[in-house]
Amino acid sequence: YFAHGKAAKVDLAYSSSVKDDALFSINSYPNPAETESTISLNLLSASIINVEVFNQSGIKIKTLFNGSVATGAQEFIWNLTNSEKSRVAAGVYFVRVHSADGSLTDKIVVR
Repeated sequence: YFAHGKAAKVDLAYSSSVKDDALFSINSYPNPAETESTISLNLLSASIINVEVFNQSGIKIKTLFNGSVATGAQEFIWNLTNSEKSRVAAGVYFVRVHSADGSLTDKIVVR
């Protein structure tokens, strides 16, 4: 997210804004991660989703996926790099999955 060419922070409170009758779930593993992290989703209906990684400051560092997915299990691999293909520093990162049904955020610790 950029405002006038500058990175804008996103509020990544470690919570869910998905409706109570959640239409998808998220799990990241291994956690902590050393070489890569798998983001596993389970969707109860086909959807258009956006999978993004943010640093602790709430700045988006990488988009992993943006598009249509089918019902069922989906996996996305984050190779622990940013959008410039540089390895991220050790620390805490957040993966956010957003769809028309809401958003879920999961925490990933990188060693």
